[in-house]
Amino acid sequence: MRREIDARDPVKRALREIEEREAAKEAEKQARQITVNSALDEWLAGLPKRSRSRTVQFNSLKSKLKSWAAEQGIVNLGEIKPAMLYAWRGSWSPETENPRDRLAPATQNLYVSHLHRFFKWAVQAEYLEKDPSLLVKRQKYEHVQTQPLTSQAQFEQVMAATYKLDADRYTLRDVPEYGRDLRAIFTLMRWTGIRLVDALMLRRNAVTDGRLNLTTKKTHKAIKDRPLPEGVIDALNAVPVQPHVRNGYYFWSANSNDEDNLTIVWSQRIKKLNQYLSLTDDDGKTMEFRSHMLRDTFAVELLMQGMPLEDVSYLLTHDSVKMTEKYYAKWVSKRRNKVHDDLQQALTRMGAEFVLNGGVGEVGKVVV
Repeated sequence: MRREIDARDPVKRALREIEEREAAKEAEKQARQITVNSALDEWLAGLPKRSRSRTVQFNSLKSKLKSWAAEQGIVNLGEIKPAMLYAWRGSWSPETENPRDRLAPATQNLYVSHLHRFFKWAVQAEYLEKDPSLLVKRQKYEHVQTQPLTSQAQFEQVMAATYKLDADRYTLRDVPEYGRDLRAIFTLMRWTGIRLVDALMLRRNAVTDGRLNLTTKKTHKAIKDRPLPEGVIDALNAVPVQPHVRNGYYFWSANSNDEDNLTIVWSQRIKKLNQYLSLTDDDGKTMEFRSHMLRDTFAVELLMQGMPLEDVSYLLTHDSVKMTEKYYAKWVSKRRNKVHDDLQQALTRMGAEFVLNGGVGEVGKVVV
């Protein structure tokens, strides 16, 4: 009897309907639960085809986010809270001990953009009700000025440091003797302008008849028949086939599963060279050696020799001339000044007179 009365009670009937709706919502929510790993795989699989460099970035984010979630004990995507992502973003730094979080400022902002894209997709796919990445922001940073080596003597100093590094390898607990490999890598980068990752993943058959042929990892652009100086060929020939290196490669370790890990390992080795170096810039300020300086040196010296910016851009496999000008505008300006100096010298030899610093130039001379 009591049950029948409760069933007819409009208040209790309304409460039951509310409970049923809430239970249905919870059941639907549970049905939409997806693991972090599955969500990342599904998101990446559905993305339209991109350039190889963008695909590498997305795959790298997937790997980083999966590793982070595993460390946090997170299984399902819905367990990720805004404060967690905010704290993780705060741990990113070029100097951090965690290789996964060792990111340059520009790369940090790139990953922030990719994180937003992934979680926006998760909300639209109804795996999440709210986007937990909204607290994660891009950061303003001071762009690191492109910095080439200032002289051949500095390059020789870097090469000499590789011998010192090998001499101290047991003290540093770095048993492998990789100074010889570094010398080959540095010589290759210095005279071809290729990126570190392309040097590290260089196939032995990429060098044929004194010419370099490869497809770059970052921009997926081809380098064809680039002539190599004898010094580069000699340095590469000095690198023997090694049991710990993948078959058919010069430097790519069999233990490195991807290019990110490979670059991190070698970047740390290169960083150790600085304890043997005392490099300074044009203003006399101490500067840390980075392998990218060799690529910068290649580009800047070509510009100073009068090579057109468009040609240098092509050799660097940049996506556009604007990108080249962005990084090398300082030296483009120096080159233009040099052209003016050369013009003045030529005109002076032709009999023109110039007034410089308030003085009067005589015919055939330049007064400075």
